[in-house]
Amino acid sequence: MSNTDELIKIAHEAIDCLDNLNRQYPNLASETSKEAVVKWRRRTVSFDLNYQEEVSDEDSFESKLRTIALDLLEQNEVEDVLEIMASRHDTMMDAWQLVNLVGEKAYIGALKREVEVFASNAISYEQTATLWNSLGRPALGDESW
Repeated sequence: MSNTDELIKIAHEAIDCLDNLNRQYPNLASETSKEAVVKWRRRTVSFDLNYQEEVSDEDSFESKLRTIALDLLEQNEVEDVLEIMASRHDTMMDAWQLVNLVGEKAYIGALKREVEVFASNAISYEQTATLWNSLGRPALGDESW
């Protein structure tokens, strides 16, 4: 690993720490610290381990992230998509941010696929609701499932 790669890795870790602190202590987070996280994550998007594409246009960045997230959501559960986005693409987000990124239609489609698997394994709708509530899954329109 080159010195530049090492510095980029350290910077990503520092931004993750700063983002976690901003989320844990929102009343103490300054606009500067919040903006630093956003600006860093917009600066580069890693599409694989060997290639980083510089991204300066916010629309282009969000469009690429949306495409990646939609593709992942077709084959993975919500929590897995969030983990993959964080680990492979250095993009930390919560479930609500994912829903806002991919849209309600794609999110609902993923939930329907998951319910079909649950139903085939004799997991009731009530059990599904309990699970989704415990995972913090957005219940579009209501506070809980």
